Amino acid sequence: MIPVQKLVATLILTLRYIYGAECPAWAEEISCPHRQEESSTVQRQGEQEKYEQVYQPHACELHPWDAHGFGKCLANRRLILIGDSLMRQMFQSLACLLSPVTLTEHASNWSSTSSTGRLDYPMPGYPGKYVSKQFWGDISLSSGANVHARIFGSFSGVLLEDLLAEMPPLTQDDVIITNFGAWYPRFVKQDGEVVVSSLYKRFERDMADLMRVLRDTPAQILWRSYAPTHFGGESGAYVSGEEYQEGCKPASEGEVWYDQWLVDYLRSCGAKCDRVHMLPIFQLSLTKHDSHLGSLGSKASVGSQSDCRHWCSNVLHTWNQVLYNKLCYLTQ
Repeated sequence: MIPVQKLVATLILTLRYIYGAECPAWAEEISCPHRQEESSTVQRQGEQEKYEQVYQPHACELHPWDAHGFGKCLANRRLILIGDSLMRQMFQSLACLLSPVTLTEHASNWSSTSSTGRLDYPMPGYPGKYVSKQFWGDISLSSGANVHARIFGSFSGVLLEDLLAEMPPLTQDDVIITNFGAWYPRFVKQDGEVVVSSLYKRFERDMADLMRVLRDTPAQILWRSYAPTHFGGESGAYVSGEEYQEGCKPASEGEVWYDQWLVDYLRSCGAKCDRVHMLPIFQLSLTKHDSHLGSLGSKASVGSQSDCRHWCSNVLHTWNQVLYNKLCYLTQ
């Protein structure tokens, strides 16, 4: 693998974006732009042009997405996505992009599966509250590759261990992609002041537990870097208790503290974390405040707070193009 710092440096941006893929019905919610009836023809054309831009870093050339190439690269291997609703979106994008080589696909609410004998998983540190088990997905490819998604709203080490125990034993050929940053906001407004939230402090504890579980497996681990939010201000962070105007706003810096936590953790972890690497999508997404579901997508309707966290497929497809290049072309 190319070192994290070197790979991130190659992705400082000049933006073009991937457009267009056949999506199963359960993945269509990521498709944009959502055109308001009152939008003018010029506005609609401008939205379409933004949406059809293709990402290209200025310091290197990315191989274009190739479903057959991705399937061949992962032949007879497993790709396992574990995380929150943003990881679900990445899986939905893969379901679209991999449609030419898909044999079977399935997605459902977790409650409709027979997984994990324990019905409820307590939320650590919050008596009486339980981890939200949200989404379950599986895709089988013609190459023998399999892609799985196990999505829960906040982290539980016990739940993760139970999930991995249900699967056939992990091997060094397996790849696990993970991130749980979205639902651990750093700030909350209390008594008129913005302070560090208890949820962010819990993020640090939970992610250390996540890495404890994953680093002891033989699988290759990819931390999908944090996906920027665009609620306003330099960081774009959502602050619980703040009132937000409609629309997603540019962010100059983004919420850099989530990925910095991982960098610091890996430095302290040493050789035990040699198989943990970064999938760098933060910088390439930072300038795309106009590609959220709350800007071009299905949640861009007037009269409600915009969803400036979840993404349209143009950005999500690019994350998976970077994944394709990372897994199939970058070597040590």
